[in-house]
Amino acid sequence: MRLCVILQLLLFASITASATAPTNVPVDLVFAGNSPKNNHYGRLLVDVLNEISQRIGRNLKYRSCSPLNCAKLSKQGVVDGEIARAALYQELSPHSIRVNESLFTMQTVLLSKDPDLTISSWEQLKSSDLSIGYKYGIFAIKEKLDDGFDESRIHGLLRWNSAVKKLREGLIDVYLSVFYGDIYRRLNSSTETLHVSGEFGEVAMYIYLSSGNESLKESFARAIKTMKNDGTMDALIEKAYGDNVGIGH
Repeated sequence: MRLCVILQLLLFASITASATAPTNVPVDLVFAGNSPKNNHYGRLLVDVLNEISQRIGRNLKYRSCSPLNCAKLSKQGVVDGEIARAALYQELSPHSIRVNESLFTMQTVLLSKDPDLTISSWEQLKSSDLSIGYKYGIFAIKEKLDDGFDESRIHGLLRWNSAVKKLREGLIDVYLSVFYGDIYRRLNSSTETLHVSGEFGEVAMYIYLSSGNESLKESFARAIKTMKNDGTMDALIEKAYGDNVGIGH
């Protein structure tokens, strides 16, 4: 008898809790990015998502993964989108929905150990015999390198430290990547032997939403636009990199 009473009380409590639990609490949104959380770039992306969270009233979380895996997770709907992909990424990932307000622009930069080396165009780089390393996962760079460059000279590198090591050891002659504004000119003691050998134009970076999240497009765009207009985006970039930053991510 006592056991029946206890079971009835537990059942009543469970039903009551279910009936009174809030049903309109927004679920977290997860965005994939191709940088670890513990480096400059990863910390910036986390901060950008946190700021957007406050402005649109949703909890946005960051998930680190390789460029290819980020694309796969977005296509499968495992994540709600990707953060900081170039404008041309739409061609590679037509299922994604681009938020039509860019986060920031980045400069395409060529680095080397040679202070006298100057490369002023993609065509000049193509006609040279230089061994070229590039930041793996940057579609805008890969598209250029796929246009007539000798494949035996091209080396995709995932990590900045690997690029610096290969440059210093002479395993590659130059390294291509993208950097915020004039960040690449802030040389600290760890990168002072590297030099800017060429600048090949700006690349706009965007948030891409996974299919099914079209309703978020306008609120994200408004939040990003106000972040740029009120100086928040510049402040987050400065916070992530600061004054004592080396070239790279």
